[in-house]
Amino acid sequence: SGQPWVTHRSTDELLDTYSDFSEDVKVLLRCLPSPSVWAIHGVWPPLESYSKRCVSLVGDAAHGMLPHLGAGAGQGIEDTYVLFRLLTHPSTKLSNVAEVLQAYDSIRRERAHSVHVGSTRAGEIYENFGPSGSGVEGLKADLEGLWDAVWHYDLRGVVDSEIRRLEVSIFDQ
Repeated sequence: SGQPWVTHRSTDELLDTYSDFSEDVKVLLRCLPSPSVWAIHGVWPPLESYSKRCVSLVGDAAHGMLPHLGAGAGQGIEDTYVLFRLLTHPSTKLSNVAEVLQAYDSIRRERAHSVHVGSTRAGEIYENFGPSGSGVEGLKADLEGLWDAVWHYDLRGVVDSEIRRLEVSIFDQ
């Protein structure tokens, strides 16, 4: 079978792992009644497509990512919004659903991949592997603007633009 999601460790194993930490940290670690190690899984490499014919993947099934930007669940909500807007358009019919789902794919893959990469980068920074080095100033420099792509994205505008493109191509057929 595959790797377990959670494995349990003894307090002695935990203390051994953190043996070079301060005594204050060790006192806190001794307070853990049942230490565990959690696996964090993501989809990598990115999928080549989220849609095939009349089936599409959304959320973690399409682009499971690390939690370091706190934006993974929001990506699933964005997926749902895009699908809702495209599939409820008055011109969507059974005969063009595959093309409409390809439009979903073209909107979502680039966006979700960008957030996925940002989340991975954030995790590296949090673990002190950022490009600017260690220390508060390095951390601050590395985190600067990291959430901009998440917070300042005009999803409605992107979907409106794609609907206008579809109206010209497949919806007017």
